[in-house]
Amino acid sequence: IPDFPLPNAIRRFDIVDNYVFLAAAQRGLYVFDLSTQSLVSELNMTGEALDVVVMGDYAYIVAKQEGLLVADISDKSNPVWLQSSTRNTTGWAQSVAADGNNLVVGSGSGGVYLYDIGENPAEPKLLERLSSGLLDYVLFVAIDGNEVFAAGRYKGITSLEINR
Repeated sequence: IPDFPLPNAIRRFDIVDNYVFLAAAQRGLYVFDLSTQSLVSELNMTGEALDVVVMGDYAYIVAKQEGLLVADISDKSNPVWLQSSTRNTTGWAQSVAADGNNLVVGSGSGGVYLYDIGENPAEPKLLERLSSGLLDYVLFVAIDGNEVFAAGRYKGITSLEINR
């Protein structure tokens, strides 16, 4: 990314092809084109965008107060929020990860939410809320096949098996 002054903090990002998608705190989503070294678009939002993962034509963003939000990024210069796709979570949404048809959200005191994005990527379907006595305040999540990893504030990393 070029030395481009941004008006706020960048929390996390995802790189796909020649594009960088930035979770830009209170500003929402920035899209940069690496080949032209330029800002392509900005998608404003309420709340605080903390993480982003891109799968195909969709960016899945977790916003602390709102939960999981979905943006159609098929036109990088004009991304669009899919308001009907917003999925509220208990606790403050902190992180998001995806693998295949599964998407997981780490939501602070709310635990981990598992969604199916295979059938309709624009409309994540809640499969289950994963919880365990081993989980504490979930800050980061990762997924690999049928295994979800949740990093907590105090208890380290916990592995949870998806039974599907």
